[in-house]
Amino acid sequence: GFGNAAVITVAAVLIISQALWRSGVVDALASAMKNIGDKRWIQMIALTSVTTVCSAFISNTGTMAIMIPVALQLARSSG
Repeated sequence: GFGNAAVITVAAVLIISQALWRSGVVDALASAMKNIGDKRWIQMIALTSVTTVCSAFISNTGTMAIMIPVALQLARSSG
């Protein structure tokens, strides 16, 4: 089981997302998205737009590793 590529990929995504969280990249992206607007639907459009642009240039797994912590930070800050 641990040699499976899917298991290694999920583990790598979790490690990358934690590293981004600790380095402050997540806080910077989340604060930039919060500054766009106070309404949730505006933040959702901004989050979707940034995710779309990232997915155009890097893999979807890498985009997920970057954007899931940002989405969680936005959710925590907005309650």
